[in-house]
Amino acid sequence: GLHIWSTHSGHADTSYEPMIVLAGMPGSGKDTQATLLETREGFHSIAAGSLLRSLAKTDPAVAAAVKSGSLVPTSLMTPILEAALPDDHSKVILDGVPREPAQATWLAEWLRSHPSGVSLCVELVISEADSRQRTLLRGRQDDTESVLNDRLEIYRTVTKPALELLSPPMASCTIDASAEPEVVYGLLREALVEQGVL
Repeated sequence: GLHIWSTHSGHADTSYEPMIVLAGMPGSGKDTQATLLETREGFHSIAAGSLLRSLAKTDPAVAAAVKSGSLVPTSLMTPILEAALPDDHSKVILDGVPREPAQATWLAEWLRSHPSGVSLCVELVISEADSRQRTLLRGRQDDTESVLNDRLEIYRTVTKPALELLSPPMASCTIDASAEPEVVYGLLREALVEQGVL
């Protein structure tokens, strides 16, 4: 069901905006859909992948994790997120976070201490075959077959269980992301309207 709740503080005029978590296998179109929501609906996207890739240039621990396809430890990840998240949410999309249970637990706690109108976790669903094809086609440096196998395994065994820890406080839904980006965006927008995010 949809969980809508609020906490009254002395700041009755503070407007807490919705937060969206965009999840999905590699190649499911998280970055594409986040960009469309930014340009068309005024959301602000915090993309874990690009944050980490830019940090990897100066931080050897992050660089090693990105290169191998393994998870960046939560102890490194949460301060990065803490710094990137505005207090009032201001229409935030978390793209590719959380990836594992400790991050999900941290985010659920963060949400409880930053009351929000509506927060929604959206999983963009594609088949593993589509994931392989799309990911290897885009040709990013860290998109090799063996790294992709590791990332798919992590998604199945670590990220999926982590997403379940987000609700409550978040509502959740899944979107068929196998079609063209515009078709997927139509389904995504419909879900956001239905859940009261837009």
